[in-house]
Amino acid sequence: RDVERSRGLGDVYKRQSTKSEDQQPIAPTEPTAPTEPEINPLVDTARFDKINEVGASLNSEQHLLDMNVEPWACVQDKNADLIWQVPQASGDFDFNNTYYWAERTTNHRDYSIAQCSLLTKDGQPIDCNTNAFIQRANDLKLCGKTDWRLASRKEFNSLLDKKYANDAENLAPINAFYFPFISANGGELYWGNEAADYPNGYDSIVIQDDWQGSNAQVGSAYGVWMDSDFSNVKAPPRSANEPHFAMPVSYTHLTLPTTPYV
Repeated sequence: RDVERSRGLGDVYKRQSTKSEDQQPIAPTEPTAPTEPEINPLVDTARFDKINEVGASLNSEQHLLDMNVEPWACVQDKNADLIWQVPQASGDFDFNNTYYWAERTTNHRDYSIAQCSLLTKDGQPIDCNTNAFIQRANDLKLCGKTDWRLASRKEFNSLLDKKYANDAENLAPINAFYFPFISANGGELYWGNEAADYPNGYDSIVIQDDWQGSNAQVGSAYGVWMDSDFSNVKAPPRSANEPHFAMPVSYTHLTLPTTPYV
């Protein structure tokens, strides 16, 4: 039995020795240099400046980040000396909000009701129209501004570019890095500031409850369609009681705050 036990121990020793001899030393790996983050090809710091909700410009590093990492509320277009409100993922300025034009409160009978998430200073819902939208932006001093207004078609045309548009994929004619939610409503109309049909958008002779003819709700206004045909000057106006989207604008006027956004 002692011989058998010794023989068995010898076999174990041989197996262990063979295993040890087969193992090769692992060479240490060279440390790899950190890779630079990829920069979105749509970044255009020469033209655009991202601005937070209190009116401060994002710093150079923050400027390169996406909305879900480093949010911004407005964009300054240095080429046109304009500041644009940027539709947001949620809140007062949700990109899905729709509005009647000016102070209209009744929907056109052939269209759905405007829906928005606008609130008063006291947190109460208010009418979904462009006047209320602009008033809310001014009350909040959005991006440090209190002179928000609807843009003209000429101002829209200065911002939009056909090279970004793809009608088949509903991609809007706008730089999606700075305005990331516009293509979610690609091909839809955004209200402009120009009334049509009647002075200031209203019929001067009002007949009560005459929807087809003259009443305080009759009127139409121009807007811009977010597709490759955005610059079509012959695009007809739309009823002011249709629910559409909005993206107010403001003149730059004063120099933006230099305090970086932290």
